[in-house]
Amino acid sequence: MLTTIFFSCGGCPVSNIFDTTFDNIRKMLVRDEVMNVADEDAAPPALPEVRPINNSQDQKLVEQLAETIKVIGDRLDKDKAFNDMIDGLVKVADKRSFWELVKKVFTNGQINWGRIIVLFYSVGKLSAKVLD
Repeated sequence: MLTTIFFSCGGCPVSNIFDTTFDNIRKMLVRDEVMNVADEDAAPPALPEVRPINNSQDQKLVEQLAETIKVIGDRLDKDKAFNDMIDGLVKVADKRSFWELVKKVFTNGQINWGRIIVLFYSVGKLSAKVLD
C-alpha cells in the first residue's frame, strides 16, 4: 500500500489510518468511475501511444509545468500557517481527528486531485512528525 512506500512503521496507528483513508478515497473514485460507465460490456479505452518529446514546444511545456510544480510545492512547504496547523494536529493525532479532517476536506462532495494531493502531503508530514 502507499504507506509502505513512504513509511516503514508497518502497523503503527498512523500507518493504519493512512492506509484506511486512501483505500476509502480509492473506493470513492472507483465507485464514481463505475457510475459513469455507459455500457458494462464495453472494452476499456485504449491508452494513447507513448511518443517522445521531440519538439521545442513540447519541451517548453514540460519545463513550464516543472517550474510551476516547484513553485507550488515550495510555496506549500514555506506556508508557516499551514505547517503550524499540521504541527498543532500532531498533538491530537488519533483516528477520530484524522477522520474528521478527511470528512471536512470532502464535505461538499467535491473530490478532486488537488484536494487529494494536498491531503496526501498533509498526512505525510503529519505521519513523519508523529513518528519523530
